[in-house]
Amino acid sequence: MSLVCYFYNLLTVFTTTIVIVLYLILQLSQIPYPGGGKSMVPEAPAPPNNILFIQNLPTETTPMMLQMLFLQYPGFKEVRMVETKPGIAFVEYGDEMQSTVALQALQGFKITPQNPMLITYAKK
Repeated sequence: MSLVCYFYNLLTVFTTTIVIVLYLILQLSQIPYPGGGKSMVPEAPAPPNNILFIQNLPTETTPMMLQMLFLQYPGFKEVRMVETKPGIAFVEYGDEMQSTVALQALQGFKITPQNPMLITYAKK
């Protein structure tokens, strides 16, 4: 093999390597890192406590509707809806055991056929 062919092949390999490295850098730059943006690891659920976090509520849900639903379970204190974020609410009970009874009884309850409630403990 001539010296020109050798250098041509070396240049081709070198160029291909640079393209691959640049591609990998571009891909890695799009992966979130700890402390920035959303993490790829799901958050651990909040530990049991007296406040429930309700999600997937239909937009027409009112505080009175939720109060009537959660009032069935002992220890009910109050409902707080987040006006700036439709579809979520907080329900407070007297203690952790009371909130747990309500959570287990109403998990997946459908206010409308399209909206099963997702109930978790609120983060404190």
